[in-house]
Amino acid sequence: MEEFFVESLQSSELVLLAFGAELKNTFAFFKEGKISFFCHGDTSLLDNLEEAERDARALLSENEKSLLLYDKHPLYNSSSLAQSLALEFGQKSFSVQHHVAHAFATAFEHGLGNFLAIVCDGTGYGEDGNIWGGEVFHNDKRIGRLEYQTLLGGDAASLDAKRVLYPLLLKCNLEEKIPLEDRSLALLWQRQIQEGFSCIESSSCGRIFDALAALLGLGSTNEYEAQLALALEAAAKKGNVDLSLLPECKIWEEDGLFVLGTCELFCFVAKHLGKMSVEDLALLSHYYLSRGLFEIARRYDSKLPLLFSGGCAYNSIMQEFFRERGVLLCRRQSPGDEQIALGQIAYYLWRKERGDFGG
Repeated sequence: MEEFFVESLQSSELVLLAFGAELKNTFAFFKEGKISFFCHGDTSLLDNLEEAERDARALLSENEKSLLLYDKHPLYNSSSLAQSLALEFGQKSFSVQHHVAHAFATAFEHGLGNFLAIVCDGTGYGEDGNIWGGEVFHNDKRIGRLEYQTLLGGDAASLDAKRVLYPLLLKCNLEEKIPLEDRSLALLWQRQIQEGFSCIESSSCGRIFDALAALLGLGSTNEYEAQLALALEAAAKKGNVDLSLLPECKIWEEDGLFVLGTCELFCFVAKHLGKMSVEDLALLSHYYLSRGLFEIARRYDSKLPLLFSGGCAYNSIMQEFFRERGVLLCRRQSPGDEQIALGQIAYYLWRKERGDFGG
């Protein structure tokens, strides 16, 4: 990533070291108005983590008054490293929610301090302890999300789409769409869900893409990152369907948030399997999710600048939908987790400018 410069903070004594996320990880260092980046890759791997620690120690040894920023996910190695080094060096530390960091990285690039953001990806630890990934924000305030669906087995669901699809089909009363050879497995999983064993609720757009790909027969396993989402996108690019067939987006309010229903989307797709092409259903699914999240943002405020970021912002169909409606995208950086460290710094600077930290 290229360096960023904050001219107004050139003379500031503030020093920030941001530890980013975990996969595709980048650290960021802010000093004298300049933000520099250090790429470390997947810090769940020991070699990468050790390299990241060496770099962090070198920077902290040269900068006695630093603030360390990290992701809220309690199991990220990068977050554990930040907290342990803060204690060792006697420095302060501050956590930033994953999707807030995505939003603020993109807002920073566009020079915005008051904005709306749609952030969609595979996973990020949420403030409520659930897994987020289909979110709408006003600055750092969560104002909307995708409907929560169950991830059976937690992280195992990111590899096996059936662990997302089958609980969803059971919830939506679509048991008949589960293949006969898997009915006993699905019922076993249903009992597991009822007992609350190894289950977590998620608003992840990435997992919804996985489940849709599985329902449409495009595959059920992610052997590499975003395999099923890419298969769904590839099918959708071949779609050629009248968008008037798009089902109405079901949006309701729950606990102070707008929620976009995803059961309605799966009911529509299940109903039209065999009657419409896989490609057309894949395309309509993309538009349903994009339009629903856009409607949530504009119901909240029709005038504020609107951003789109997160790993799903690589999706060309979603990009086109949002760009045509004036939504701002990343230009100088990746919308994926490489931008998290920048977002952590941008968010802290925004909070400091508001006076949230005093002095």
